[in-house]
Amino acid sequence: MAAYGIIFLLSFAASLNLPPEFKRCRFTDKRRDECLKDAIQDALILLRNGLREFNFPKLEPIEVEGMTIGNGNGTVHLDQYYKNVKIYGITEVKIDNVRTEDDGNIMKLFLNGTIPEVRMMANYDITGKVLLIPIHGSGKCTIKLSNVFCSPAVIAEHYDANGIGYSKVQQFITTTIPEKVEFDFENLFGGNDIGKEINKLINQEWEIIFHDLRPAIETALGAIFKDITNIIYTKVPFNDLFPQ
Repeated sequence: MAAYGIIFLLSFAASLNLPPEFKRCRFTDKRRDECLKDAIQDALILLRNGLREFNFPKLEPIEVEGMTIGNGNGTVHLDQYYKNVKIYGITEVKIDNVRTEDDGNIMKLFLNGTIPEVRMMANYDITGKVLLIPIHGSGKCTIKLSNVFCSPAVIAEHYDANGIGYSKVQQFITTTIPEKVEFDFENLFGGNDIGKEINKLINQEWEIIFHDLRPAIETALGAIFKDITNIIYTKVPFNDLFPQ
């Protein structure tokens, strides 16, 4: 998910004299995609805590102001609201492959990878029912996603400004498919023993609950990295981002 943001962060840094520890890839290189795979993997480590001299935001954690999830379907009906969300683990992705396409007008970037563990920590407010059992609570929560397959896709459009070529991201789409999700909601039913049992019940139904939560997470991450990339991508000439 974060890896495509890294591509553009790398590119922006290149126009500001990219430090020698960052790998660069030429756009005309026949092995460009393989080069980018290695470059992004290395950059994730280097940029985990941000780079102040380049005004890079830290990627651990990624912060989201809030997410709202409406009532689900079937046996789970939960209104979920999360605020002050912090997402950890994105930079631990193991990249399997990178693929790029460019027809002169549109550039597309696709990535596949796996993240061993993603943790989302937030303040929550939840009401509804699970298996007809009423549920309510508010407090702190931790949501852990294990072995997450991620597949971001970025679509950018080329344009000219004062005779100089630039690009602007039109779509940043993320896909996350975890092998397992574990929920820990503190203070359900005031934190009593019933709350502990409800947590167990929620975890038994994790696939249904995450099905409702997943679009909000993917939308939030897509919006964050679209903003990051466009701040950079619309200011740095394309040929500076990807040398010919």
